[in-house]
Amino acid sequence: AAWLKDYRGTIVCDDYAGYTKLKKDNPNINLQRCFAHVRRRFMDIIKSVPESDMKDSYAAKIIEVIGKLFHLEAEYKRQKLTPREILKARNKTHPVIHKELEVLVFNAHFKPNSAIEGAINYTKKVWSELFTYMDSGYIEISNNIAERAVKPFVLNRKVFMTSGSYAGARYTTEIFSIIRTARINDINVSAYLEYVLDNIQFSPIETLLPYHPDILKRFKNT
Repeated sequence: AAWLKDYRGTIVCDDYAGYTKLKKDNPNINLQRCFAHVRRRFMDIIKSVPESDMKDSYAAKIIEVIGKLFHLEAEYKRQKLTPREILKARNKTHPVIHKELEVLVFNAHFKPNSAIEGAINYTKKVWSELFTYMDSGYIEISNNIAERAVKPFVLNRKVFMTSGSYAGARYTTEIFSIIRTARINDINVSAYLEYVLDNIQFSPIETLLPYHPDILKRFKNT
């Protein structure tokens, strides 16, 4: 909350209440609720549906419709469309899919406390903030990029727990931060880390950061 107190823009997120509070406290924040989290609710349901019954599964129908959105988004990236071109393409094709999904979600009536009802209710709850991405070609429809970025931390939780000391854990997170920052800046991580380890005792820290202009030029992957 402190970090984003002056933020103006959109946060792509799930339904965690903390994000709702951020928006409440800062009117300059918009939320784009994650379509992947919505889809996951229905994916969990069809895991137990036999293949022979899949065509009659209501959850499968909703997944199919949401899948159309993800397919289109993947196509935009494959075609390397600019944000302006993405927004134009979305306005042309997405509204029909939105309407199709709306009919499935709001015309559904299922047994109380059932898994499908829970998934439907979750979708209804975030519905008003599921389509913020229609305002900008920069906004993603899911927070998969962020989740992939933090996946190494999730996989290494036990490593962090056995760091042996607070200092060890802190150094580990600093190394992870350097690696992720290097990747974001399209820097060759191995070459950069080799440079850091060879020069860190001789250089001020600001000259070793990935966003320093001289480092960018030296280690740019492209």
